[in-house]
Amino acid sequence: MPLSSKRVALTLGSLIIVTPTATQAAEKTFLIGSFDELLVEGDIRVVLDNSKAPSAKAKGDRDLIEAVKIDRNGLTVRVRIQDYEGNARRKPANEPLVITLGGRGVTKVSVNGSAALSINQMRNAGGTTTIKLSGPGSISVGKIESDRLAVNLAGTGSVTIDGGSVRAGQFSIDGTGSLTAPLLSMQQAKLSQSGNATSHLQAQQQVDISNSGSGLIKVDGKATCFIRQPGSAKIQCGKTAQP
Repeated sequence: MPLSSKRVALTLGSLIIVTPTATQAAEKTFLIGSFDELLVEGDIRVVLDNSKAPSAKAKGDRDLIEAVKIDRNGLTVRVRIQDYEGNARRKPANEPLVITLGGRGVTKVSVNGSAALSINQMRNAGGTTTIKLSGPGSISVGKIESDRLAVNLAGTGSVTIDGGSVRAGQFSIDGTGSLTAPLLSMQQAKLSQSGNATSHLQAQQQVDISNSGSGLIKVDGKATCFIRQPGSAKIQCGKTAQP
């Protein structure tokens, strides 16, 4: 194969394959070890397969690939984009950038900024699964199986959980974001909501609601809702009891 049609560069800890196109698409493989916590920053799309061995690959525009940083500190992996001076990029990416990760056993995830994080599953029998989102980004989880779940959402972003089972959930929402988890089965939950946010949950025993803003709170299932602070939000619950 002529050198002009493909160029392969081997760098410390990564393999870059560049196929010349109009947008200079490229792929880069990173070497990472086991981790249980994932931090994502910037305008990036990250897809985590939480049932595979640890791995990391970036695909997208060549210039953005060069700026991708994936660091591991202890059991925490951090994914972000930096410029060549080492300062975090703040401007949106012009071309799609997708990071594909394998990370069996990740129980804590955090997104800061406009990143989109998709996870097939999260499992933590006997422990707490933690999800944090700050900014306009999004976190989507296919299934959660855990004793406890803690979700913290601040800003305009969205957290979506498509299914699973949790004994107890604790949710904190501040801003105009949305939490959507009507198919996640919970026994009990605590929800603190402020701003013009929207939340949709399901519980079977008890839900404690503290609301200091507007927006919408909807609880499916057989749980009794104890409304500590009604605020001005519209609250829909099958059973409502006063404390």
